[in-house]
Amino acid sequence: MATITLTVPDALAEELHSLDSTELTEVVRKGLAQRRAEQMLGEHLRQMQTDDVVAASHQAKERSHAIIEDQGFTAVALLFTDLLADAVQQTRKRQDKAAVAL
Repeated sequence: MATITLTVPDALAEELHSLDSTELTEVVRKGLAQRRAEQMLGEHLRQMQTDDVVAASHQAKERSHAIIEDQGFTAVALLFTDLLADAVQQTRKRQDKAAVAL
């Protein structure tokens, strides 16, 4: 174990004094983990190229349009199938009525 001396604002010092050593250690660990995560994100954002983002969004847009087109074709096919089934059913009903009439 090591002892570290910090200078912090009074309000924060009061809050920290209310914690036992285990709680204080956990708070510091979580804070350091968050700081590392923020640093890694910052590093990643600095390395990310704008062109990569534009290309990725363009690809996503193209995929989205393809899906929408596929859904449109599917909807038309379902409508056509439904109309065809209705026509077949109506024809059968007419044939049945004609057969009963004879």
